[in-house]
Amino acid sequence: MSVVMAMVGMVGASGLIGAVFFFTPELFPTNIRNQALGISSFAGRLGGMLAPFMTNLAEVAIWAPGAIIGSLCFLVIFLFRIIPETKGRELPHTIEDIKKWHRQIHEAEEQSDSVTTKC
Repeated sequence: MSVVMAMVGMVGASGLIGAVFFFTPELFPTNIRNQALGISSFAGRLGGMLAPFMTNLAEVAIWAPGAIIGSLCFLVIFLFRIIPETKGRELPHTIEDIKKWHRQIHEAEEQSDSVTTKC
């Protein structure tokens, strides 16, 4: 089981690094886009710095490194599902654009919920 979780972690980490650099610039307004990308990149680098210590953890509990990395990858996959779709939308330029965008998304969800409850 630890081998499976380790493989899920490796594949997930490879895919998610690309996702960070593709999705982050689309989700943040122009005036803070570089800062957001820097923070996202820092989080990935932090994981890279902690990775060598997983061998020390494996000496204590052989299953722990694979379980931790695999679980974090599943968490990130879940969190990516709640990111709003950016296809066909203009990229936000200000924080107010982001707020308006989220209001539109929530209104659309409420309308779709009310339609499904009527059926």
